[in-house]
Amino acid sequence: EDKTPVTDADTVSNAFLTDGLQRLTPHIPLIAEESPELPYEIRKLWTFCWLLDPLDGTREFLNRNGEFTINLALICDGTPHWGIIYQPVTGECWYGGAEEGSFHRNAYGDVTRLKKALHYSNLKSIKVLTSRSHINEHTSTFIKSLEDQGKFIEPLPCGSALKFCRLAEAKAHLYPRTGRTMEWDTAGLS
Repeated sequence: EDKTPVTDADTVSNAFLTDGLQRLTPHIPLIAEESPELPYEIRKLWTFCWLLDPLDGTREFLNRNGEFTINLALICDGTPHWGIIYQPVTGECWYGGAEEGSFHRNAYGDVTRLKKALHYSNLKSIKVLTSRSHINEHTSTFIKSLEDQGKFIEPLPCGSALKFCRLAEAKAHLYPRTGRTMEWDTAGLS
C-alpha cells in the first residue's frame, strides 16, 4: 500500500518471530510491521508490548548487501524499556535498555559495553550516516549546512537500523533523517 517492498522473507520472519514471542510471553501483546494494525483505542490500554520489525532494510535484503536487521523492543508505558537489533548476516547484535546501558555482541560472543560518543557540534570532522534508500533534499541541505559551517563531512552510506548501531558504537557521529520513520524502525536500540 505504501509502495515499500515486502518479500516472502519479511512474512516468514514475521510469522516465526511473532509465534515465538507469543509462546514465550503470551501475556505481552505484540505490534509487528507485517501484522495487521491494531486500533489505538486498544493499544493505549497496554502497559507493556513488544514492537517488532522482522526484517528492517528489505531493499538491502533484496540488494544482497547484508545490511538488513531484525529489530525488537519491549515498550513500557509508551517508552522503549529494552531493545535489540540483530544482523543475521554477521551474527552481531546490539542490545540494551535504560537501566543497564547498551552493548554490542560480535559473532564470536564477545560483549562490549557501548559508551556515549562526542556530540558532533564539538567536532571539526563529522562522520555522517546516510541512508542507502531514503536520502532526500532536506537531508542533503542539512549536510550542506554543516559543510558551510566549516565542518569536514565524511559520508557513510548504511542500510536499515544499522545506522543506529554505528552511532551507538561511536563509529559515526550523526544520522540526519527528515523523512518518514516508523516506531519499529527506531525502538530496537533503546
